[in-house]
Amino acid sequence: MAQIQQLLRVRVSFMVAVACACGFILARGELSFEVFLAASCAFFLCAGCSVLNQVQEREQDSLMLRTAERPLVTGLLCPMAGTYFGCGLFFLGLGLSLLLGGVRVVPLCLAIPLLYNGLYTPLKKRTALALLVGGIPGALPPALGWILGGGAFFHPSLVMLTVMLYLWQVPHFWLLAEQNRADYERAGFVLPHFRLGSRQFRSLIHLWILGYFVAALVLPFALHLPNSAPWISAVAVLCGVGIGCAGVWRQLGLAFRWLNVSLPLFLLAILLGT
Repeated sequence: MAQIQQLLRVRVSFMVAVACACGFILARGELSFEVFLAASCAFFLCAGCSVLNQVQEREQDSLMLRTAERPLVTGLLCPMAGTYFGCGLFFLGLGLSLLLGGVRVVPLCLAIPLLYNGLYTPLKKRTALALLVGGIPGALPPALGWILGGGAFFHPSLVMLTVMLYLWQVPHFWLLAEQNRADYERAGFVLPHFRLGSRQFRSLIHLWILGYFVAALVLPFALHLPNSAPWISAVAVLCGVGIGCAGVWRQLGLAFRWLNVSLPLFLLAILLGT
């Protein structure tokens, strides 16, 4: 069971499903059984891309303590079987998406592996700017839910929600990489903050986090949900203080946890205002 959880990256896929469900509810304006189908679409799409990513990066994963027990590293699953399994999960998610949202959702579904597996994964070993590409598929789950729920492409509400998630992606990954610096260096991944001094790194990450919080505070007005503004403000204060204290104490792990907690709390706050 633990091996399956690692292969599917269940926690990540679950969070993607939650973000997709949030977008679906915002587009529909109501909670229905179909929201669980939308969440399942996102879960399988994410899990499929994750398996394919592990096929692509099995050599790098073998050099990192954090990923050394993954099934494709230990030999529990061979690369060909992993490829078939990953593709099967992805096409299951694509099929469910077609069932729920029709043909109009296909380009968005196909964009996810194209950007994540096709561009971001190979670029990680070549350029420090790869994360700017990788953040795009990471920010698409609410957009997927929005389109599945019948919302319009490029709607201002959708754009603002996607921007907020994109701004969350970068500091999330940077804090994760900084905690596992030795692993990432052994694997040969190129990250910008490895070349920066500690003061520059803190300034840069604070800037990204500030942008993320500003986007979250603007979101209730972009979504025309003023009732969610007090809830979002409360989350911003709580998590902002938590991240700030972690920064003062130089506790990267604590800052990482507060940042991770903030995203589902912001999404919950939005839904409370619908």
